Amino acid sequence: MRKHLQMSQAAPAVRPAALFTIFVCYLPYSSSLRITSLIIMKKSTQESGHRPCFASHTHWPESRGRRRKIAVDRGLTLSDMNRGIPPLKTRPTFRSALLAGAVALSVIPVAHATSLMGTGYSAVGSEPVSVTAPGASTGAGSFVGFWNGLPITFWCFELTQYFSFNVEYMDYTESPAGNPDLARLFEEVGGPAGATSSLTNSAAFQLAVWEIRYETTTLPNYNLTAGTPTSGNFFATSADPAAVAQANTWLQNLPLTSSYTVSLLHSDNEQDFVYATRPPLRQNLPEPSPLPLLGLGAAAMMFSIRRRAPISHY
Repeated sequence: MRKHLQMSQAAPAVRPAALFTIFVCYLPYSSSLRITSLIIMKKSTQESGHRPCFASHTHWPESRGRRRKIAVDRGLTLSDMNRGIPPLKTRPTFRSALLAGAVALSVIPVAHATSLMGTGYSAVGSEPVSVTAPGASTGAGSFVGFWNGLPITFWCFELTQYFSFNVEYMDYTESPAGNPDLARLFEEVGGPAGATSSLTNSAAFQLAVWEIRYETTTLPNYNLTAGTPTSGNFFATSADPAAVAQANTWLQNLPLTSSYTVSLLHSDNEQDFVYATRPPLRQNLPEPSPLPLLGLGAAAMMFSIRRRAPISHY
């Protein structure tokens, strides 16, 4: 029969700080929690003169050799075991702090600059158009490229500045586009896929985006057709009639709501652009960083050192 060794003394009164330490000491070991518990434990011990973490009883094997092995594993002397002192392992605070710092370093977000690079028009290409207010003659179609390293399909939202393909721009900022009609337009056409399903659709969608952006006349409906009373101040003076008709059809049948989120990419020096996402939302992930690997490596090294380090106890 195994002997049960009870603590000979009753548990001392525990101060509030010691009560908190008792709770922390029995949580799963993590570096940050361990450092916190050790600091509170030391303060509590100095004030009250009592050990803040205790056990009501401890079971020890009868075999002296087995008991000695357990004592070594738990950071006790054999005499401590004979007196019923519970195991309380503590390690040097500096080592634990270093381990906690390595883990914290591995999860710190890495700041990175915004990067936009357009590689050209989408696969369907573009169509030449001329528009008014502001007057411009350019190609109408969707662009493809990379935003912070991720593929993106986007559209021109500004006709008064310029933009070059295959140049990486680092001065763009992203914000909500703000105009709900843009989100409703994406919903009407079926998102970027519908807007780029054909050359006509791609040009029509770009014309529709410009109409929403530049039309300032209060009208019952948007209209890109030139020479009509409802054309307003912005319309196409030269464009594929099929693209103009398709753009008018979309603009005059916008739904009441939209599941798309439209973002504006703004630069003070180059053209502005818009693109849309739909849940699950596209996320701008940070560039790969060596910090997580360094943090994990340091944590593994400290764990290996800690297993071989001498153990102190109260």
